[in-house]
Amino acid sequence: MISLISNCKSNFVLIVFVYLILSGFFILAAQRTNREYLDTSKYFIVNLENAPYPHSSRGKGYKYNNKFYNLQDHYNDSRVAFYIPRGYNQKKNVDILVHFHGWYAELSDIMERDRLAEQVSISRKNVILIVPQGPKNAPDSVYGKLETKNGFKNFIKESLTLLKNKGYTTSTRPGRIVISGHSGAYHVISLIVTRGGLIENISEVYLFDALYGELEKFVYWFDNYNVKFINLYIKPGATYERVKTILEDLSDWDYPYIDIYYHQLSKKIIKRNHIIFISSSADHNEIVHKNNPLARLLNASRLKTIKR
Repeated sequence: MISLISNCKSNFVLIVFVYLILSGFFILAAQRTNREYLDTSKYFIVNLENAPYPHSSRGKGYKYNNKFYNLQDHYNDSRVAFYIPRGYNQKKNVDILVHFHGWYAELSDIMERDRLAEQVSISRKNVILIVPQGPKNAPDSVYGKLETKNGFKNFIKESLTLLKNKGYTTSTRPGRIVISGHSGAYHVISLIVTRGGLIENISEVYLFDALYGELEKFVYWFDNYNVKFINLYIKPGATYERVKTILEDLSDWDYPYIDIYYHQLSKKIIKRNHIIFISSSADHNEIVHKNNPLARLLNASRLKTIKR
């Protein structure tokens, strides 16, 4: 009888342990892990001349829903975050992941909330993460200088020069560029892939509940270049109607794509398909970090792997 009770207690403890893991009890531990990734000499934030702001497009601020967002507090921040993962191997060409945040965002908060550095490290890809501050804590999708012709090219050139000067790379030549973005970031990304100046280098785009518009620009890009376009969306959600529109169009054109639930996703599926739509169970503000989707997409990407 004592042995039976002991076994029952052990089984109960095991069940509770598994439940806590599945219910997200260890999210705080993951956050501490991300903080550790950020607390290294290979993570830094600097001001760049070719960062999105300040820029004349918001030189007088911006008004939205009768609320005014002034220049000084929302459009005068030229900070850019950089993260170089452990084991990064310097190459002739520098592969880059550029991530763009959405509305009501501040750079340091986004780096921590979306666990961007941690996900890059988990992916084990030999890539440098670059995250610019866009409209700061404002309901705005405009990214200033990066929406102008060759604005993205100028931004990358300055970023790579900085990295070389700091000794993190030996080259200023861009290699593959992967672009990811959340929510309102769709606007700047659509312009980068059509007039940013480094279109030939951009190999993959990941949208995280961000397909609010500019469908024709994204279709033009992935129809004319050998690239990968991946869109995570929420059903139902704010972008779902536009997702349905583009899926209907692709079907009418007999254009190859796959529409799949996140829990069905595999590395093989990501590698074999160029146009992928993924239905996520995450909330809008969790979709970049819940279950590490960015890390999974990067891990299956064309980027080279770090050998540790």
